[in-house]
Amino acid sequence: MSYPYIDWAFSQNCKNFKSTLYNWYENNSKQLEYQNSLFKYLKDNQCKNVQEKLANINCIYNYKNLFFELEIAKVLIKNGKKVEMSLNDPPDIYAIDPIFNKTNVEVTTMTDENTEIQIKKYMDDKIKREKIPFEIWVDLNEENSIPVFEKERDNKRCKICKGLEEFSYKYSEIDKNQSLLKISTSVGLFKLKKSKQNIGSFKGIGMGSGIPNNNIIQIIQNKIISKSKDYCKFSKNDRTNLYIIAIYFEDIKICNWHLEKALFGINTDLDIIMHDKIIQAKKRGWENYLDEMKIDEINEYCDGLYLTSSHVKHVSGVIGICRGQSFLYPNPFVFDEINKPELINYL
Repeated sequence: MSYPYIDWAFSQNCKNFKSTLYNWYENNSKQLEYQNSLFKYLKDNQCKNVQEKLANINCIYNYKNLFFELEIAKVLIKNGKKVEMSLNDPPDIYAIDPIFNKTNVEVTTMTDENTEIQIKKYMDDKIKREKIPFEIWVDLNEENSIPVFEKERDNKRCKICKGLEEFSYKYSEIDKNQSLLKISTSVGLFKLKKSKQNIGSFKGIGMGSGIPNNNIIQIIQNKIISKSKDYCKFSKNDRTNLYIIAIYFEDIKICNWHLEKALFGINTDLDIIMHDKIIQAKKRGWENYLDEMKIDEINEYCDGLYLTSSHVKHVSGVIGICRGQSFLYPNPFVFDEINKPELINYL
C-alpha cells in the first residue's frame, strides 16, 4: 500500500526518517492510513511549513511530539483558521483569522510516549531475536500509567527497564507449551497468547485504571504553567498576539473535566483579591461565561490556575483535545491588552 501524502510531507526530510516511520508502523496500517489522511487534509487546506517542520525529524519521539502539533493544526483549520507551523519556536503554531488576527498557539501533551516507545522497542527486539511465538500485551499498573515530567523521565525509564528485565527472567522460566500465559512484574501484567503461525508480535500497552483525579489535575496544571512561561520567549511583535495553550490528551481516561478543574480548581473560600478579579472580568464582558462556569464573586467557588496563578496572566485560553473532541476554556482574567470576551467563540 502506498501513502502519497506521507511521502509528500517528508519530501524535504534529509534523515531518511520516512523509512523509520514505515518500519515502526509495519504492523499498524491503520495508523499509517490515518497519518496519510491527516497530511492530505493539511496539504489540501494550505497549512504552511508542514514539510519544512518535518525536514529535520530523525527519531520517533520527536516525530510524535510534532504529530500532536499537526493534530492541533487540523482542529484550528476546521474552525476556520489559516494555519502556519512556526519555524522559530516558540510558538509552535500561528493561527490567523479576521477577528483575532494572529494567535500564538503552544502545544503540549498528556501522554506517556516515552514509556510506550521504550517498551515497544524492547519487546520488538526481544521477540525478533528470540523468535518468541506469542502475541504480547502489557497492562501497566497505576504507578507506571501516570505521565511524568521531563525531570522524572530518567527515573521512570529505570523502573520500566527493571520491569522488562523481570519479564525476561520469568519468561525464560515459564512453561511455554501453554497457549495463554500471564507474567506479573513490578511495572504491570504481561499477557501472552500463542500465535497461530508461531510468529510473535508486540500488540500494545494498556494503562492502569483508577489514577487519582488530583494527580491528573496537578500534572495538567504543571504542564500549563510550564508552557505559560514561553510567553517570555516570544518576539516583541508576537507578545501582542493572543496566546493559547493547546493540550492533546492521548490517554482516554483524561477528559475535559480534568482540564476544567485544573483551570478553575476545587471549591474553596475566595479571598477579597479573587472577588475583585471576578467583578472586573464581568465588567469587561465575561459575565455570561462566568455564569455558565458557575463562578460568582459572592458564593464559594473554585480557585484554579486562572484565579490564583500569576504564571497564566498572559494566557488567553487553553484548548483541550480529548477523545476526538475539542474544548476551549478562555481566561477571563488575562491582562487587558489581550483580554477579549469574543474568544468564547474561537472554536
